[in-house]
Amino acid sequence: MSKGILVCVTAQKECERLIRAGAALAREKGEALCVLHVSTSLQLSSLNRAETLNLLFALSREAGAVMETVESDRPEEVILDRCRDGGFDRVVLGEGPGNIAEALRLVLGKERVTVV
Repeated sequence: MSKGILVCVTAQKECERLIRAGAALAREKGEALCVLHVSTSLQLSSLNRAETLNLLFALSREAGAVMETVESDRPEEVILDRCRDGGFDRVVLGEGPGNIAEALRLVLGKERVTVV
């Protein structure tokens, strides 16, 4: 049985649209929603980043989701592990550097990866 929709966010306010899209999909399918932020060593700590993550945590709560943060320099592996371990049947993410979406599509199948 699926646990639902996994929304992957970065520390950008624009990720609000990803959470909203994932929440709409979760409601439509009657599934749970989880938000995941993978922090890499290349990302700098800053007050702005902390404020943005706090905003995303609040938006996740409003959408009925739990938001998790994980530190790793291999975000694709973290996302794949969460899908396998958590039973998520769909991943929602934005387009970004390194083309993570394409890597996920190769492993999960293109119907399971939604780019917003």
